[in-house]
Amino acid sequence: MRNHTRKLTSIAITIALLIVGGGFIYSVSYLIGGSQVFKMVFMSLYFSILLYLLMLRSPEIGTMSALSVVLGIILAVFSPIMTMAIILSGLLTDLTSYLLFRGYGKGKKLIISSGFYPFFAVIVSLFLTSKLTISYKPGIIIIIYIVGGLAAFILGIVGGILGQYLNRKYVHVDRNIGI
Repeated sequence: MRNHTRKLTSIAITIALLIVGGGFIYSVSYLIGGSQVFKMVFMSLYFSILLYLLMLRSPEIGTMSALSVVLGIILAVFSPIMTMAIILSGLLTDLTSYLLFRGYGKGKKLIISSGFYPFFAVIVSLFLTSKLTISYKPGIIIIIYIVGGLAAFILGIVGGILGQYLNRKYVHVDRNIGI
């Protein structure tokens, strides 16, 4: 029961940080001209840092799905499309991590697992918005998926590396939970 409470508390704190930090990044990107590139870069980095630390604290598969469902429900007031993208990204992150690593893994595997969420967030968001709003030629949209997904994945891995650095230098999640 204690571990379950610790996991839910970690998820709640991470969601609060994601919402506040995401709102800040969104506001700053809007102030500098609404740059989508700026928003994607900093959101991917910020999210993957926090998700790395959460997966380190709660390494059981299902953590990303639980986080995504709660975050999606909270953000449903803004857009149902965004809610679907958030929930699907968490589910796909858990599924991919389980299939590749039988969990989130440790060390480099955990860093890679933290990169899956931004990757799937970009791919699923592009897919949903392209199907519902934009009518590009199939070849162009595939290129956008590949470039956007790879960029988000690389940024997610960089965020995981930054999360690992922050954990070693300042946060010490692994020491606090006895890993």
